[in-house]
Amino acid sequence: MEERGDDGFAFLSVAMDAQGSDAPRPYAEPTLGAFPTVLDAENMLGEAFGFKAIPNGVLISADGRLDSAIAGGFEVRRGETRELVERWLDTNAAEFPEDGQEHEWSEQALRLFREAGAAVRRGERDGAIELLKQAFPLEPDNYIIRKQLWAIEHPEKFYEGDVDYGWQKEQLEAGR
Repeated sequence: MEERGDDGFAFLSVAMDAQGSDAPRPYAEPTLGAFPTVLDAENMLGEAFGFKAIPNGVLISADGRLDSAIAGGFEVRRGETRELVERWLDTNAAEFPEDGQEHEWSEQALRLFREAGAAVRRGERDGAIELLKQAFPLEPDNYIIRKQLWAIEHPEKFYEGDVDYGWQKEQLEAGR
């Protein structure tokens, strides 16, 4: 969508990582010239929009009106997503598919997630893992909780080179 030129369109990336800004930095740095990335370590977007997976999209009109929030699977490199966003940019209206998922975090899961983030940022890795292990059964369909747990337990699968999606698929198939 970078080819749209100067028509007022702005793209902002939000990294949702409880571990602080250093963890997602390798993914954000290559895009710094194209668009800014900010960090949501407290999962404010997850709470506000009920996001339980990533990547997500939020479309806000020039006058500040929330037009749509697309939970999970929002990937601008996918033709289908690009077409939806292009249509929205051209008409300020587009039909976005519903994903059929419940979009509300339980208070207890959100509290545990935030406590885990605070623990990991204090250097209390084991405490953070334990808190996320308590949160996970409360919302087994919540991939933000699941992936933060995996990333803290196995940072080499997320932060050392390419993300190991094959390993993540194995974890899902094993019910972890």
